[in-house]
Amino acid sequence: MGDIDIRSDLPRYRIYEDGILSREVEDISDIWRDNDWVTFLIGCSFSFEDALELAGLKIRHIELNKNVPMYVSIINCY
Repeated sequence: MGDIDIRSDLPRYRIYEDGILSREVEDISDIWRDNDWVTFLIGCSFSFEDALELAGLKIRHIELNKNVPMYVSIINCY
């Protein structure tokens, strides 16, 4: 996972200026600012459950033969 480049590895980026969508691009390398931008890659639990189990951690929903916990919200995801 160390070779991810957040500036170019996603399919599309939405650029907002003053809270308004100004454009969509496939690469943000030209506007990236190392000195004050921070990103986090958060994956689905399916991407790290094996590592947790290999480390000896028990995962309750797997032990119960259930799907991952999910939450219901009234907030629309667009």
